Amino acid sequence: MRAGFGECTLLGVLGGQQTPEAERPVRKYVLFCDESGHSGPDLIRPEDPIVVSAMVAVPQDRVDNLLNRIEQIRADHQHQAPEIKFSALHDRPRGRRILRDLAEYMDAEHMTVFFAAIEKRFLAASLVIETFLDPKHNPEAPPEAKPELRQELAALVLDVWPDRDLSDFVVALRQRDREAVRNLGARLVTRLDLHPSETARFVGSRIRTGLSDFFWPADAPGLPPRAEQPNPLVHAFLPFLGRIQAHLVTESWSAEIVADQDAQFGAVLDAAFDALQNSPEFQDAAAEFGVGGALDRITGYRRADHRAEPLLQIADLAAGIIRHVMSRRLRDEDVLDELETTWARIHQCMLRNRGHSFMMLSKEGWARELVAL
Repeated sequence: MRAGFGECTLLGVLGGQQTPEAERPVRKYVLFCDESGHSGPDLIRPEDPIVVSAMVAVPQDRVDNLLNRIEQIRADHQHQAPEIKFSALHDRPRGRRILRDLAEYMDAEHMTVFFAAIEKRFLAASLVIETFLDPKHNPEAPPEAKPELRQELAALVLDVWPDRDLSDFVVALRQRDREAVRNLGARLVTRLDLHPSETARFVGSRIRTGLSDFFWPADAPGLPPRAEQPNPLVHAFLPFLGRIQAHLVTESWSAEIVADQDAQFGAVLDAAFDALQNSPEFQDAAAEFGVGGALDRITGYRRADHRAEPLLQIADLAAGIIRHVMSRRLRDEDVLDELETTWARIHQCMLRNRGHSFMMLSKEGWARELVAL
């Protein structure tokens, strides 16, 4: 069973939202944000199928305590490296003990972990739909307000198109080769025409209409550099912020986001955040992703280096273990015994977000079970 940018973007609003009472005081938080598995626009990597962005909410008045605890953990384990980094520690016995101690502290402090998980291959298929079935260019395209239907179309692309062609499509987008994109679209139509399913042949006829005039992000005015590149973090950013805004409203929190530096796509995220805060037109467009109105509970957004902002290490741990577990489950593998405690503690922190996370994944059942939504 498949699910994606329709079904999964609605996971964060299961049960609806509650408006906090007017007299309820607003508590200030810091959201530390990092990612794991970011391979930029390279989306077809069987050995590395998922990218995860995680935000960890820490009460502003507990930041100093967390800094002290991280230094104590480093001292306890004689950790000399400048950072506690999941990718460098998870496959070594002492490193796993460091991760376990940090995860136990995060859970004991009742920290909340938000996450966005995107299966890169499924995002590539979604980009095919966005390209050839954009209602502004293709009169036979389904409306963008029907995300469940567009999700099913992306699943169909995954079923009929080999990874080789899907990879070539992503490369053509990355290289801004419009003619190659058109030729690959025609190749996809041929496969759909030959498919035994009537639905597939119907979709093929609709995509054929879109081959003459399709969405080309490089033509969009006012985009910052690299905004048109097929990057999962950019696609996750809008719906992810929408989920977090909903949680902040429900809990009567406000928060500043401190994100890890992203040399390639940081400017894109900066511009998107600024537009969400200040541009009514962009806010209207973002409604498609579940972001309603201005992000008034997010009081600031800045990027920082791990060396200058050591608390980004807790977000690195959260993103790393979530991606590690999801990738293994996607391959029908169990969580490594040595990481069970770390995962159990971070999982408890995930459950505190009350379903306000974002997933774009090709398999629904295991993901729902994994995060207990």
